[in-house]
Amino acid sequence: MKTIFDAACNYCVRKSNKGNEIYFNELFNLYEFGLNNEILFELNELDPALFRNICFCALRVKKYEWTEEFIKEFSNKLNVKYRENAVTFNLARVYWYKREFEKVIELLRDVEYEDILYNINSKITLLSVYYELDEIEAFDSLVQSFNTFLRRQKAMPDKRKLNYSNFIKYTDRLSKINVGDKEKIKKFKTDLEDETLVSSKFWLLEKADELAG
Repeated sequence: MKTIFDAACNYCVRKSNKGNEIYFNELFNLYEFGLNNEILFELNELDPALFRNICFCALRVKKYEWTEEFIKEFSNKLNVKYRENAVTFNLARVYWYKREFEKVIELLRDVEYEDILYNINSKITLLSVYYELDEIEAFDSLVQSFNTFLRRQKAMPDKRKLNYSNFIKYTDRLSKINVGDKEKIKKFKTDLEDETLVSSKFWLLEKADELAG
């Protein structure tokens, strides 16, 4: 049963990564089924990466209250070594989706995660918040420090590093486009859609559309 379940989840992940949004709903239903039937636990623990993926999927299908309840109910299933970081980061993501940006900053600004993925995703989240709030000084500072951080990750695969560096590049480029500049917005969207490796591409396209008015 676990093998079949994992195969179904992986299929949905591959489809959703290719932009087929309906598979986020399918994946959410699978995760909910897996939790209710205790398929997702190993030795009564929940893997921190899986915990993060469940939160991300639920937020993509706008299950904000469900996600908050999930974090509260299942955080005790995380190994104590990872628990605090997982709870802090995923709550920040809930607040990001609910556009409660000041709460996101309170949770993430002074936190440096040991887990590389939490660390990077925390920086991505903060950079997007500074953009949303038009915090120019904090935004520019994080662009520089984030790029420096990525250059120092010698063990990180090039494709993964490019995924994150492209996010920084396009977010920085977006911040310099004036509202209503249709020519630059069109060029931005065309370039972005041609990129295969960009973290949070859906958010970048959404922000470009907002600039277009």
